[in-house]
Amino acid sequence: TYYWRVDEVRGDEILPGALWCFTTFDRGLADFEDVTTTDALRSDWKAGAMASVSLSKTESYSGAQSLALAYQAGSTLTEYTFSQPQNWMDSAYGFRYLSVVFKGDPRNGPGRLAMSFEDGDWLASRSVVTYDGAPTVLTSSGWIRWDIDLQRLVAANPAFRLSQVSKMGLAIEQAQGPGTLYVDEIVISGPRLANTDATWPKWIHPEQSVKAVPFDQVTVTGGLWKERMEVNRRVSLPHVWGRCEDSIKGNGDPSKRLDNFRKAAGQMPGAFTGTYFNDSDVYKIIQGTAYSLQNHPDAELEAYTDKVIDAIAGAQWEDGYLYTFYSLPHKPERRWTNIGSMHELYCAGHLFEGAVAYYEATGKRKLLDVALKFADLICQTFGPGKKINPPGHQEIELALMKLYDLTGNPQYMATAKFFIDQRGRSKGRGSYGTYSQDHIPFVEQETGVGHSVRAGYLYCGAMDVVSVNHDEAYANALFRVWDNVVNAKTYLTGGIGQPGGPEGFANDYELANSCYAETCSGIAFSMWNHRLHQMTGQSKYLDLVERTLLNNMLSSLSHEGDKHTYTNPLTTHGRSRWEWPGHDCACCPSNLVRVIASIGGTLYTHSDDTINVNMYMQGRGQISLPDHDVTLTQATQYPWNGDIWIKVQPEKTGDFKIKLRIPGWARNVPMPGNLYKYLNERHDPVTLAVNGQPVVIDMQNGYATLDRTWKAGDEIHLVLPMSVRRVIAHPRATADAGLVAIERGPMVYCAEFKDNDFDVSNLKVPDDLHFKATFDTDFLGGAVTLTSGKDPKLRLIPYYLYANRGEGWMRVWMPR
Repeated sequence: TYYWRVDEVRGDEILPGALWCFTTFDRGLADFEDVTTTDALRSDWKAGAMASVSLSKTESYSGAQSLALAYQAGSTLTEYTFSQPQNWMDSAYGFRYLSVVFKGDPRNGPGRLAMSFEDGDWLASRSVVTYDGAPTVLTSSGWIRWDIDLQRLVAANPAFRLSQVSKMGLAIEQAQGPGTLYVDEIVISGPRLANTDATWPKWIHPEQSVKAVPFDQVTVTGGLWKERMEVNRRVSLPHVWGRCEDSIKGNGDPSKRLDNFRKAAGQMPGAFTGTYFNDSDVYKIIQGTAYSLQNHPDAELEAYTDKVIDAIAGAQWEDGYLYTFYSLPHKPERRWTNIGSMHELYCAGHLFEGAVAYYEATGKRKLLDVALKFADLICQTFGPGKKINPPGHQEIELALMKLYDLTGNPQYMATAKFFIDQRGRSKGRGSYGTYSQDHIPFVEQETGVGHSVRAGYLYCGAMDVVSVNHDEAYANALFRVWDNVVNAKTYLTGGIGQPGGPEGFANDYELANSCYAETCSGIAFSMWNHRLHQMTGQSKYLDLVERTLLNNMLSSLSHEGDKHTYTNPLTTHGRSRWEWPGHDCACCPSNLVRVIASIGGTLYTHSDDTINVNMYMQGRGQISLPDHDVTLTQATQYPWNGDIWIKVQPEKTGDFKIKLRIPGWARNVPMPGNLYKYLNERHDPVTLAVNGQPVVIDMQNGYATLDRTWKAGDEIHLVLPMSVRRVIAHPRATADAGLVAIERGPMVYCAEFKDNDFDVSNLKVPDDLHFKATFDTDFLGGAVTLTSGKDPKLRLIPYYLYANRGEGWMRVWMPR
């Protein structure tokens, strides 16, 4: 335990400060000092074939004895089973690494040393980490301390659960002869102090981070996403602008969002109409408009938006405050009096995002200047020694970081971090509780709780801070919460938000299919995962981005583009989409227009010498590396077909890497973690060729890596086999017990009343029922549908297309 105190010195007087302390934990997993006999050792450590264990009294690092593992030529595994599963993600201990102290012998047969771990969950997932030091390790004569970053266990197998470790083992691999390995201690510990070895395991490895290629450097030219982008531009964007001009609330009262700004600016008389947080919808639509203008310039749309911005600027108070609900009538005494509920800061956040986007799209500063003036007021108002309340609905944190990225002004980042750090620190103010993730400090949080949109935006804001200051405690919390959400609280469609939760998370595995899975929470979830990918370079986060956007998010928008759903359940007895009038909280339609318009930003990331191809859609991307400008042109019908052609056009011939994401579904993993699994593994090979020549796939972190000299005209051909797959859920997800879901490629399928003329109570999918995949050009713009070849006759459609042909039942999970 470490203690420190800061005293104040006033002349000769010393005023003692508060005493602070923190404790670091080392958990000895095995030091062998308490083992009395070789028989006792063997009852704990089970040696595999061609191996044996014994106590050595002649070799020890510390103490009097060690474990001696005698092995023969070949490979063997010696395992220890814990009396109960170990939680190595517990925030109370902050475990970061596992240390093994061992030595070999110059007479040993050379080979490789590895540690093996198995979790105690339903899949008994195993992770193996190979010693990455000198290849002569087994013949070394001195004691070696091997420190294993616990995150390597998850990187080696994304399904492995660090929170449920049941076994650990010592593996000798490919030994060329007999030998003996001595092991003195195995310890799991927290991070070392900052001034220790810089190579010590950390949550954040800046050299692994990658940068996203902005969407305005990517042009989508065909396929599903091009069709959705066109609908977004031609239908959805005008539709949501129209609803801001004139709509109604659920009780029939008028709701005119744009008129609120015009009234507050003195352009017209009248009182406030609508719901108090409606300003945010206008800001999100401005952001979506900005993105659309970058893809497709439109002078008329830009001129209309400029007039809206004139009204917003006119509505701003002299000191920078802007919130029309307190402007109509002018109520200065009310501002900042109910920060937990009134969404002033939430609306401000969306203003900042919209302002940055519009400035970057048009070069016009009016809205940006409004945003900066308001942001400066917020920074002057909140912070240490000022107002200490964090927002009830997070969003401003990530938005302040966007202003920081644009301007470099440190007060924006400091205020964003202040709001995050105030979570769970409610002394001197009222607590918002778990609903707003305010139950404990952020760095101590371990599970997804409360309102899932608020949570998602909180995690995004924290990720943005981490990307700048590499805060280990933030990253630790983000990994822990992600592990819980993905392994126990995420729907097969990538949606989050369970029926037992308040617009958000409920208990682990409480995954009833009449779920909430709000559109905005899915969007926030995909934003969080994309940031995690940028920090780590790992592809598993992109598997979730793709799944969520193609299934959960797209299902909320009608085929025509002018009707919506707020929630996205996996079972219904009949529902219709709404056009917006009559819905008091229309956050999802305004959110959709900005995400769909910027979908190209998910395609590529890069480091100094590597381009990551993360998503597959027809189009071209322009990527700038320090030494190379490269254009990649994709030709594909993905997600309906797994044939992908990529033409490489470097500005000059040169050496760099291109990494192609091999989605989890193509590697027999439906989602990262172990919440779902395929009923039967398939072994259809992923194939890869360059210029017609087959390439052996070098898989690293879910990517196939091509490291070569590239010249203009080189062509990559990737084939991802798309067979129909059956999915089952974790046994603790009792809502899905005895049920099966159907996928093909990244798409989740459902049965809907329109295609299946029978009572839903008779729906059944036997394990031997075969489905034929057919691309139907006439089905809602073209999609692959699945039909069974024998009784029961069944037709399945992509989940995102349900509820486009009238009201009736729909099921994703179906009885086996």
